[in-house]
Amino acid sequence: MRMRERDEDEYNLQAVSLQQCVPVSFRKIMPLLNRGKVAPLTIADLPPLAPGDEVETIIGKVETQVRRHSSLFIALCRAFWNDIFAAWCNGTLWVLTALAQAIILGPFVDALARNDNISAIIWGLSFIFASILTTIFLHRMFWRIMRTGFQMKVAMLGLLHNKLLKTTTAAIALAGTGKILTLATSDAVRFDNI
Repeated sequence: MRMRERDEDEYNLQAVSLQQCVPVSFRKIMPLLNRGKVAPLTIADLPPLAPGDEVETIIGKVETQVRRHSSLFIALCRAFWNDIFAAWCNGTLWVLTALAQAIILGPFVDALARNDNISAIIWGLSFIFASILTTIFLHRMFWRIMRTGFQMKVAMLGLLHNKLLKTTTAAIALAGTGKILTLATSDAVRFDNI
């Protein structure tokens, strides 16, 4: 019994220290968790989606581009051009700040070797600033890429769903349910891997 109490105390201590480390995440999620302890959560308890992330908006954006272009690849690129371009910009800035770190490292090491404290501090602070920027750009790039891949998956599943609703059962039987299931489960999910 004592062992269980000690484990629970250690778990509570870890949870408290985690709350102190990540106050933004816990500030947003704790009311939802507390509500879930009292009663089962419903859809109304969840925070609303951003207007651009709603399924109807995503599918509509892709359907518009599919009508304009015969290629699905071009339609997807046109529909998600802003997100793709923002991810590319963040990726470029990430590479540039990583190169800046490498460039700054040389003078920093030289200043340390010469015992030039002022220069070492300036180069060290520059290196730290470049590291912070590298982290910011890297995370923004990955967030954009993951979000775009998820939206492409949603769009592909929505397009497939809409097409299946308009297709006759004879045509579906001719194509085969295995092919349709593969499209929905494997092929559309590949956009998550972008």
